[in-house]
Parts: sequence; structure tokens; C-alpha cells
Amino acid sequence: IDAILDTCEENSLNTVFFQVRPTCDALYSSELFPVSASISTTGMLVFDPLEYIVREAHLRNIYVHAWVNPLRVTMNSHDISALPDGSPAKDNPGWAVPYADGKLYLNAGIPNVRLYVADGVREIVENYDVDGIVFDDYFYPNGGMTDAKDQAQYDAYNPDSLERGDWRRHQVNLMVKGVHDAIKDRKPWVRFGISPAGVACTNRAVANKYGITPCPSGSDWQYNGIYSDPVAWISQNTIDYISPQVYWTIGANADYSKIVPWWGTVVHKFGRHNYTSCSLSDLKREPSNAPESLFEEDDYMEEYE
Repeated sequence: IDAILDTCEENSLNTVFFQVRPTCDALYSSELFPVSASISTTGMLVFDPLEYIVREAHLRNIYVHAWVNPLRVTMNSHDISALPDGSPAKDNPGWAVPYADGKLYLNAGIPNVRLYVADGVREIVENYDVDGIVFDDYFYPNGGMTDAKDQAQYDAYNPDSLERGDWRRHQVNLMVKGVHDAIKDRKPWVRFGISPAGVACTNRAVANKYGITPCPSGSDWQYNGIYSDPVAWISQNTIDYISPQVYWTIGANADYSKIVPWWGTVVHKFGRHNYTSCSLSDLKREPSNAPESLFEEDDYMEEYE
């Protein structure tokens, strides 16, 4: 932690996203989640990484956003009995759904699951001087949610008779709003953001719903794959910022130089912020014919000027 923060300070970086909940566990002191096995083999917290990094980062004038995977329970097992004591999925086996990717996920269609996720974030905000909370892009697992796995919830909690995909996206939106409200109720200055897949809203009908131009490059697999609709959170002001994972290069099929400005126009329209997530390992020297600015020579931007 010291080495990472020293590097950030030396390079004038002002914010660290620090993962505190990989799989319904905690890299901090929690009454709602068991201590992560990545920092303790005994289930006892003998060193609090979140407390330490918040204190040391603030001494260097660096912000800390606690990075949470809200619904993922396991990385490579369907065995609920193997979960540590105190795991919400072990205490409530009906909350967990197994998927073909070998993981367990909490079912976002269960109201008590969404409340638990919000309570877990509230606990962090109340007990630690974090500057923000950021969610990773794990919602419904990609392609793994058959109708049978949430039929009971779909029947019980669908007063508006939404189509299945719309209903699942609505469940994610309700979770996001619940977390936003929990944060702002305790510490309104703490920022809340999400880091979704890098391309969204390529469908014109979906884009029209929000009064925006469709994303001009790439494929929006997340809308019907993991039932993630980032523009919904932006337009409803239930997040403070978006940090889309635009891991592609300039000129790729999913073109960085087209996707990043598009996100900029979307957040500008709704008064939010955009902090693009980039892949450092893929950074290459800029080609000699690339525009000096991503916003130059970009025809679709003209309508926003």
C-alpha cells in the first residue's frame, strides 16, 4: 500500500480505487460480511487495509474510493456450504443463484438482497472516511440468467408487468438508487460511481428514450447480457460519476476515439461526471495521423456544440 500510494503521489494522481469486497466478503471491519480470505486465514481481522489506506492516502492528499462487487458471491464454486460463517449467501441460501461460469451471484430481483447491498455500503460510509464508493460491472452474469432462476421474483415483484429484460434492468436500477440514497443520507459529500462495460446504448430506440445519440462504435452487449443500463443511472442522477471500461485502442472496432467523447456528451447532458477507465497495459504510442484532441475531426460531435 505504501509503495502504491508513493507512486501515485510522485505521479500527481489524486484518487485510488481500492477493492474492499471481491465476493461478499470484507477487506475491512464489518458486521455484515465475513473477513476476506485474501487477508486472513482465521476469519479474524488483524490488520484493516481500508483503515490504513484511507489514513495514509489522505496524508498524501489522495482520495480513496472503496471498490465493491455488489452481487458476486464466489469466484469458482457453487458450494454454499463452503462459504464462511457470516456470508449473507450462507445465511440466506435462497438469495444465491449458481451460474454456468462457476460462480454464485446474489439475485438482484430479491428486495432484501438490494437492501443488504445498500446496508453494506452504508456501513463502509459510516465507519470509514472514504471519499467515494465505486461498483464493478458485475450485475447479472453474462448470458447465465435463465427465466427459471428468477421466475418466483418476476411473478412476485412485477406490478407493472414489465418484460423480463426491462424488469431485470429495473432491479439493478433499484439497487443503484438504494445505494445512492444510503450514501447521501449519511454523508452527502461522498461520491458514488460505477465502472460498467465500455459501450452502452448503441440501440437507437434505447438512445431515443434518453434523448441522446446512440454510441457510435462498438457493441452494447451489457444491456441484454448482464441487464446493465448505465445511461439510466446517469439520467436519473443515482450516480455521481461513470467510469466506463473503454479498454480498446484508437481505430479499433470499438474505437476509443469515438466512444470516449460520446460518454462525455452523455454525462454533460445530465450533469454527471465521466472518468474513463483505460487499460494501461494496452497503451501504445499515438499514431502520427491521430487528431491532437479526441474531440477534433468528429462529425457527430457537431450537434452538441
